[in-house]
Amino acid sequence: MNDINNSSQNEGSDDGGGSSSYTTVNFTNIIEIWKTTINVQKHFNDLSLRIRNIALTILGAFLTISAFSLKEKIFIDLLELHVPLASILIFLAFLIWVAFYIMDRYWYHILLIGAVKHGLFIEEIYSNKCPEMGLSKAIKEESGKQKFQSSRRLTNFYLWIGAVLLLLSSIIFFSFKSDHKNENLISTNEHMVLATLWTQISGENKALQYQAFNVAKSKIENYLNENKMIGNEAVIVDIDETILETSLYQAEIITENKYFPEDWSQFKAKANCNPTAGAVEFLNYLDQSNINIFYVSNRPSTDLSSVMKNLNLFGFPQVSNSNILLKQKSNSKTTRRDSIRKNFNVLLLLGDSLGDFSDIFSSSSNDERNQKVLANKMKFGDKFIVFPNVSYGEWESLIAKDYFKLSPDERNNKRKQLIKKLYAK
Repeated sequence: MNDINNSSQNEGSDDGGGSSSYTTVNFTNIIEIWKTTINVQKHFNDLSLRIRNIALTILGAFLTISAFSLKEKIFIDLLELHVPLASILIFLAFLIWVAFYIMDRYWYHILLIGAVKHGLFIEEIYSNKCPEMGLSKAIKEESGKQKFQSSRRLTNFYLWIGAVLLLLSSIIFFSFKSDHKNENLISTNEHMVLATLWTQISGENKALQYQAFNVAKSKIENYLNENKMIGNEAVIVDIDETILETSLYQAEIITENKYFPEDWSQFKAKANCNPTAGAVEFLNYLDQSNINIFYVSNRPSTDLSSVMKNLNLFGFPQVSNSNILLKQKSNSKTTRRDSIRKNFNVLLLLGDSLGDFSDIFSSSSNDERNQKVLANKMKFGDKFIVFPNVSYGEWESLIAKDYFKLSPDERNNKRKQLIKKLYAK
C-alpha cells in the first residue's frame, strides 16, 4: 500500500503540490471500494453456502423420516390409492430442493456474479497501479480451469440430487405400493380367509345347505298333502349364496390381493359358479311338482345372459326371462316380490340375507335388525328359509356409518373396534 501511495505521489508531483494529495486520497477510496466489493462477494458466497447447508439439512431430515416410515410400513390414502408415506415425503423433499435451487441460482448466485463482475471491473482498471488487486481475476481464472462454469456446476449439484430424489420417490411408490397392497390386503381380507375356507371345504356348510333345502321340501310336501294345486303356487329363491356359490370370487380377491368389486363383473361373466349343496335337486323337485320358480337376485339386469348360462350349465329348471328378476335400480326386492304375488301364491322364500325375505328387516343398525328377527322368529323355517353366508351381507355395512365408503384400512379398524367393544361387554 505504501508503494501505491508513493507511486501515486510521484505521479502527482508533476502537476503541483495539490495533485499528490488528491491522487493518494483517490486510490485510498478505490482500495476501500475494492475491499467492500470483495466483502460483498464473500457475503453472497456465504449466503449461497448457508442455503445449500440448510437444503441438505432439510433433505437429511426428510430422508430420515422417510426411512423410518418405510421401516414401520406406514402408508396413506391418496386419491383412492394406498401409497407409502416415504414416497410422498421424498417427493415433497424434491419440491423443497427445487425451491432452494431457484432461490440459490436465480437470486443469490446472480448477486454473487454481479459482485464478482464489479470486482473485475475495478481490478482491470487499477491492477497496473496495484498488482495485488487481483483476487476477483484470480478466482475467475481458477474457476475457468474447471470443466464447467460456476453456474453450470451449481445447476448440476441441484440437478443430480434432485434427479436421485425423484427416482427414489418413484421407485418406492411403485415397488413398495405393491408390497403395501400385498400386506395391507392380507390384513384387510384376513377376515375373509377363514370364512371362504369354511364355505368351500367345511362339511358344516354343506350340512346347513342340505338342512335348509330339506326344511323347504318338507314345507312343500306338507302343502301338497293338505291343499289342492291350482297352478299358481310359487317359490322365490335368491341366487348368490342360496343356489349358487360365489366363494371362488372371495378366494380370488384374497389370493390376487384385490378389493371388492374388482373383477367382480369379469367373474360373473364366466358363469361357472357352483351350485350349493342340494340346490339343483330341490328346484327340480319344485319343477316336477308343477310349482313356479322365480329367481330374484340383486345382480344387475345386464347380467341376465350370464345368469341364465350359469343356471342352465348345472340343470336348474324354469330358466327364462320371465322367471329371472334382476335388479333394475333399487336394491330392495319388494317391488319384484309384489309383482310376483299379484299372480302367484308364494309358498316360500329362500335366501341368505334378511332382505331376501322382506324389507321389514331393513334397519339402521344390527341391533335393530336383531330385534326385528326376534319379532318375526316364527317365520324362519316356516315361510323364510335362511342359508348360511359368513362372507358378506347387509349386516357388514352396518358396522359403521358409511362403512363401504371407508378405506380398507379404516374398515379393518372399525371391525376390530367393534370386536373390542363386544369383548368389553
